[in-house]
Amino acid sequence: RRLFGLAAEQGHAEAQYNLGTMYANGQGGLVSYAEARRLIRLAAKQGYTMAQYCLGMMCVNGEGGPVNYAEARRLFGLAAEQGHAEAQYSLGEMHLRQPEGQEEGRR
Repeated sequence: RRLFGLAAEQGHAEAQYNLGTMYANGQGGLVSYAEARRLIRLAAKQGYTMAQYCLGMMCVNGEGGPVNYAEARRLFGLAAEQGHAEAQYSLGEMHLRQPEGQEEGRR
């Protein structure tokens, strides 16, 4: 975690994502979904596709913060536009289960 942490502090998106997944999986220390979400969000803001998809999944599952389907849909859309197949699938699933504009409380 230390080396990824040094690179993440310097704004390296891939390091932020990797460190975030380490926190989410408990690699090299305790699990912290809140810290994982924070770090992965930093990478997603830089356009890192895997981070956008992963953060979308965290929003769907409520890991490290509240469930937020609207944010998940937005993140899946960003990753899907970059060709991320799983994000494309997840976005399609969201549209099938809950068309845009519908109340987001049920799933």
